[in-house]
Amino acid sequence: MYEIEMAEKNKILDLICGSNLYGTNDKNSDKDYVSIFIPDEEYILGFNNVEDVDASLKDKDENNKNTKDAVDKKYISIKKFLRLAKDNNPSMFELLFVNKENILFINDLGEELLSIKKDFMSKNIINKFLGYAKSQKKKMVIKLGNYNKIVETIKILKSYTPSWVYMWEFEKSDLVSFKKNQTGAFYVIGSRNIPLNITIKEAIKRLERSINKFSSRYENYIVKYGFDTKFAMNLMRLLYEGIELLETGDLKFPLEHKDFLLDIKNGKYTIEDIIKESEELEVKIRNLEETTNLPSNPNFNIINKFLIKCQKRHINKY
Repeated sequence: MYEIEMAEKNKILDLICGSNLYGTNDKNSDKDYVSIFIPDEEYILGFNNVEDVDASLKDKDENNKNTKDAVDKKYISIKKFLRLAKDNNPSMFELLFVNKENILFINDLGEELLSIKKDFMSKNIINKFLGYAKSQKKKMVIKLGNYNKIVETIKILKSYTPSWVYMWEFEKSDLVSFKKNQTGAFYVIGSRNIPLNITIKEAIKRLERSINKFSSRYENYIVKYGFDTKFAMNLMRLLYEGIELLETGDLKFPLEHKDFLLDIKNGKYTIEDIIKESEELEVKIRNLEETTNLPSNPNFNIINKFLIKCQKRHINKY
């Protein structure tokens, strides 16, 4: 509780982020906020350390899905924010371009931070935005079969008696494959690796946790459209953001392609459409490396001086 109060008291910038920033929110979207704060003296000079503080308000429906009343609220320390933004981490970097409508609070240090956003720009945007986009693509192509394999395997495992026997006594079915690496031997069940040296009872618990985490997205996107359209939307968003930054050195919110992104989320395009379009955009980003005016590296000196200024001013309050 103290760290939440400290972060709130010491914030320099309070923003609306996520779908409400992108313009891809709908009536069921929950709210996402992020604040940037300067920690107190004992965190700057002493052994105490705080990089972020979670003040989210959870509100789940009967399907364990966030309702529109859920609030995702995070406080990010100035040092962590500057480090990630300097590295062109998309989640942090894009906040430097927030539009006025999505700024809830800003002081003079917050104003100064936004005024030096160009000093964070570098060609590393290519690798970072492409990397994050590809991670979304990998998640997007999770097959229905993975989920179904886990469900069917749980049924089989529950039929075993006694449940405390080890997984290596499980008779492998067509639903399961086997693999071995330096860390041990595993059964591969859908998208999960289950060690052979745990009991069947523990394996069931792990698989059921996977189902619980996966179920809301499964019901809302994968069953309905045949693939996870929310990951597809994020894939395309990251690629379009990367291209805009490389071509213009700027990023405008709400996003120019917000309607197209919502159509993706709402299943108006096939997974084949998305993969084809994303591959073309990936090539475009790589080609822009030769023509972009962005520097090879961010302006470390400017960013570092700003961090020192923030921390010195805060310490001098004591």
